[in-house]
Amino acid sequence: MKSRLSAGERRQQIIEAALDLLAGTSVESLSTRSVAKLVGVSQPALFRHFLSREALLCALVEHTRENLAELTTLVFSKQANTRAALTCLLDGLFAYVEKHPGVPRLLFHNAAARQEPEFHKAISRLLSMQRSLIHELIREGRLREELPAQLDPERATSFFLALVQGELLQWQLKGAAESPLHYKNSIMNFFWAGVMQGEPALKEGEGESEEAFVPLEERPSLVELDVCPILDKGKDPLQTITGLLSSMAPDGMFLLSAPFRPSPLIQLLESRGYVVRVQKIANKEWELEVVGELAPEIHDYRELEAPEPLQKILEGVETLAPGQAMMARVPRVPHPLFVRLKERGLHWEVVEHKDGTALLHIRRST
Repeated sequence: MKSRLSAGERRQQIIEAALDLLAGTSVESLSTRSVAKLVGVSQPALFRHFLSREALLCALVEHTRENLAELTTLVFSKQANTRAALTCLLDGLFAYVEKHPGVPRLLFHNAAARQEPEFHKAISRLLSMQRSLIHELIREGRLREELPAQLDPERATSFFLALVQGELLQWQLKGAAESPLHYKNSIMNFFWAGVMQGEPALKEGEGESEEAFVPLEERPSLVELDVCPILDKGKDPLQTITGLLSSMAPDGMFLLSAPFRPSPLIQLLESRGYVVRVQKIANKEWELEVVGELAPEIHDYRELEAPEPLQKILEGVETLAPGQAMMARVPRVPHPLFVRLKERGLHWEVVEHKDGTALLHIRRST
C-alpha cells in the first residue's frame, strides 16, 4: 500500500508535472485539467493546492527562480574570471533546460501580456534579476580589465541574452532532439570574440563617471530600499542597490526588502566583503541587513523598559571618539533622546520598522 503524499510533496509533484507538460505545449494551452490528469488527481483536488491556474504558474516561476538562484550563487562564489563565470552560467542553464525542456517556454513567455498579471509580474521579476546579475559579471570584468574599457556592459548583456534565447528557441523548434549543451561552446566563442574587440561599444561621450568625494558626515548611515516596485516594472534593481551602497557611509547599514530570498545578490555582496543578515518576515517578504565594513556592533535594547534604552545609549555615546559611531535597536523611536543627542553635538539617523521597533545610528563628528 502506497503511503499518502504530504501537502508539500503533492505540490511539488504538481509543479513537476506542469513543467513536463510545458515541454510539449505552450503556456497559453497549459490547463489545470491536463496537469491534474497527468498527476492522477481530480481537478478539485489540484485546486486544494493551487487556487487557480495563475497560482500554479506563479509557483512554476518560483520553482525555476530557486533552481536558477542556486546556479548563479555557484557562479559568483566559484569562478575566477568573467569568461569562466559566463561559461559556468551557460553550463548550468543548458543542463537545467535539458532536464526541464519546458523552461524556455516559461522564461520567454510574453511578460507584457495583460492576462494573469501576477504571473507576468513574477516572470518580469525573475528575468530582471537574471539580467542584472549577467550585467554585473560583465561590468566587473571590465573594471578588472579582463574586458575592453570601451565595452558597453548594458548592450553586451542584451547581446548575450539574445544569443542564449535564440539558440534555445531554435533547439525547441528542432524538437529538442539533441542536448542543448552542444550549443554552449559556439555561443560563448561567438560572444567572447565580439566583446574582446570592444563590441558592442559605448557611444561617444558615454561611460561610467567618476564618483565625487563625499565627506563621511554627509553620507547616509542608514539606507532603505524596497525592490518590489522596481521589480514590478520589470526593471533591474541591482544598479540601484550598488549605487546606494557606494554612497553609504562605511560604518552604516543598508536595509533591503524583497519579495523572495535573493540568494545570488547575497552571494555577490558577501564576495565584496559585506556582512549580510537575512530574515524572512512573511510568506513573500524578506528583509536583508547589509552591514558596512566599519559598522559598529549593534546593541539590542528592545526588551528593556523605558527609560533604560535611553540611559544605555547616553552612556554609550559618552565613550565615542571623534568619527566613531554606535548602533542600537530600541523598542520604539526615541524622540526624547534626540534632544539630548543634539545637546551633545552628535549626528543621528533612525529607521522605524513595521513592528514599531527602531534602529538607531549615532556618530560623533570628527
